[in-house]
Amino acid sequence: MSKASHLLVFFLLLSFFASNAQTRVEVDLPGHEKDRIPVKVYPPKGLKDWVYAAPEIVPGTYWKARYRLFFKGMKAVATDGSKMNISRKGSRFRIRGKGKELGYIEYLAEQTISNQGFRRFTSGCAGTVFGPEAFLLNFNAVNGYFEGFQDEPMEVTINHSEDHYGAGSLAVLSRGKERDVFQASSYDDLVDRPMMYSKPDTSSFKIKDNTFRISVVSEKDLVTSEMAQKRIKFLMHAMDSFCGFQRKEDYHFLFLLVDRDRMKGLFGKIGLGAALEHNNSSVYYWSDRNRGKDLKSMDNVVPHEYLHTITPLSLHSDRIVPFNFPDPNMSRHLWLYEGATDYFNSLMRPLYGLSGSLRNDLSYAIRFNEKGKARSMTKSGKNIIVKWVFDIPSKMRQVDNAYQRGKLIAFGLDVELIRLSEGRVRLLDVMIDMNNELKGKSFRDEDFKELLVKHSYPEIGEFYDRYVQGKEMIPYEDYFDMLGWDFIPKGTKLLSYGIDIYYDSREEYYFIFTDDENDLGLLQGDIIHEVNGIPVNEKTVKEGVLRTYNYPEPGESMKVLVEREGEMLSLTGKPTHEEKLKQSRVRVKREFTLDQVAFRRHFLQE
Repeated sequence: MSKASHLLVFFLLLSFFASNAQTRVEVDLPGHEKDRIPVKVYPPKGLKDWVYAAPEIVPGTYWKARYRLFFKGMKAVATDGSKMNISRKGSRFRIRGKGKELGYIEYLAEQTISNQGFRRFTSGCAGTVFGPEAFLLNFNAVNGYFEGFQDEPMEVTINHSEDHYGAGSLAVLSRGKERDVFQASSYDDLVDRPMMYSKPDTSSFKIKDNTFRISVVSEKDLVTSEMAQKRIKFLMHAMDSFCGFQRKEDYHFLFLLVDRDRMKGLFGKIGLGAALEHNNSSVYYWSDRNRGKDLKSMDNVVPHEYLHTITPLSLHSDRIVPFNFPDPNMSRHLWLYEGATDYFNSLMRPLYGLSGSLRNDLSYAIRFNEKGKARSMTKSGKNIIVKWVFDIPSKMRQVDNAYQRGKLIAFGLDVELIRLSEGRVRLLDVMIDMNNELKGKSFRDEDFKELLVKHSYPEIGEFYDRYVQGKEMIPYEDYFDMLGWDFIPKGTKLLSYGIDIYYDSREEYYFIFTDDENDLGLLQGDIIHEVNGIPVNEKTVKEGVLRTYNYPEPGESMKVLVEREGEMLSLTGKPTHEEKLKQSRVRVKREFTLDQVAFRRHFLQE
């Protein structure tokens, strides 16, 4: 036999074994009835005993959804058409046929948005939503996998109405008027690539070699993909400048904006406003509100979800990939996956003119931690889904703690790395370096400290022991001082003009909110146009024009130009009120030392 013939036989055998190892899934959207869609799953060939596993939870979520609860009326049919026996233990379905071969299993996948309480609740961004306008399909809520074949290919056929288009990052084998066929390299890959079927409202844009695709369903017709594109394009340009793009494939934004009034009951409405990250897409399940609010909220949520491409979608432990869907063993580094991501988001937004303040975000994180007991972040992450059902507030607080204290830890790491490297190394640099070394592979969950130290400095090991694995709070007051910031604890008495200033997001102006006598003679509802001769607008507010109002010093005065019932008034006053802080704050010093100026240059890129 010739060498060419040997190669042909090899590739034919490879193709044969690959097709035999493949699981096929068929989803029938037109068969949708009473919040359920028919699903058929065809197993790999040649087995005599089958175990069909359903996820308890999926990466990026911290609430056991038990997706098996949404697989209704499961039946197993042999190749000869007879029924086979199914038994269940936990999230595994065992199928036996007394020597028969399994032809397929079928069941109805019930949408996960429910009004039946916490036992059957999961957010739409991590589940399924079947509505009058769209079908959102996270495949962890549509199908499981046959044990032993989690890492093998899966083919997915979706039957749909002629006027619906399927948006998402799944590899396309074929598209038809009413039938699409997709391919995933594994079950993990399939779960990582949700789809949304609807009447198409799509748009796209390109930055460098990266294409970004947007699909929007707005049940009340308040937001279009073109509207979303304008904002997201700006956000992605900022992302490119901040950290570069971590993905080479097209990236998809899937927005399902639902009519809140049609969601039934309290539990049907919980989860509106949620989003979930994936390697090449992110899903947004929001209430369809007015245009301004929906687009403004993108400034915070969209960057956070895309920043997850740094961690945990790239930098992650072996508890994340491969993921143990039926018996999840959670990673101890939730502080990194959520806290560092949220820190980068808080750091990035003001650098590129987006809404938000790092100082305010860190202040909130400190206040949050002042109210809770000290925890080891590694222990908290590892146990995040363990036995919480009788203490829901504690469960929610532990999840929030991963974001808030995790954000403070990431901030502390960033400051320490700048100090140790004299401004040459940032936390973002270290994480990207770790990713480059791993090249898509996972690190051992217990080895992260060693990996971090290897890519930074020995002193970072002590930081990890004290503030990540240990229960100590980072010395944030020292870090703030390095940046020229003052930490003012709750209960401190400060001078005040006796007024509160608020922002009206609908009309986009700042106004006075006070019923009491104040030092400037301002009345509730006065619209502020100037402070000390400086116009009040988005740019000047970010630059600190209202700082004099927030933190007056003895002997200072403030002059404001306000509009009152159509008349412009100029009012001046000095602070005489004294107020006790109800919440801790972080404020910028009036003057900086040379060391602070140098450190701010490194940290804030001033």
